[in-house]
Amino acid sequence: MSKFYKQQPLTLASGSASRKTLLDSLGLDFKIVISHCDEDHIKQNHTGTCVELAVVLAKVKALAVSRQHPDHFIIAADQLCVLGSSKIFDKPQNHATAKEHLKQLSGQTHQQISACCLVKNNSVLWEIQDIALLTMRKLDEKTIEAYLTADKLHQKDRMKQRALLNISLKQPYSASKEP
Repeated sequence: MSKFYKQQPLTLASGSASRKTLLDSLGLDFKIVISHCDEDHIKQNHTGTCVELAVVLAKVKALAVSRQHPDHFIIAADQLCVLGSSKIFDKPQNHATAKEHLKQLSGQTHQQISACCLVKNNSVLWEIQDIALLTMRKLDEKTIEAYLTADKLHQKDRMKQRALLNISLKQPYSASKEP
């Protein structure tokens, strides 16, 4: 990062390795603080559209972290996988659920809804949302199992990478390049 200007404090309100990698690739100095908001409660009580839900989830995460770090710019995001008009797929927590999700998505067009926002001092400064339509080819049982087995190996690699980078859901991460 250039030493010619001083970057304002930036915090990523997410434990997502993908989001961390994205910010790292931009050369930004940032730390990670997990919001620990109750996403299930928000989803159960939300009455608007799925796009609105993604925006609400991103804002709730950012605002929760902003209350802890009001002088920081907080970036938060959420992504929903939606089949039809309202069938939301949560991240599968086990092999059986992942298998069921893939069976339901097989041969179907679904939406990946993404929302992102930037907050400072409990005020939303910027937000964006977008929808990608994805069509999954038909998957047979053997293909689903092969995919999940390969993904399980990648998950172990990601866990090792997090351990090496000292990323913990309970510990802030700082990507600062300065000594």
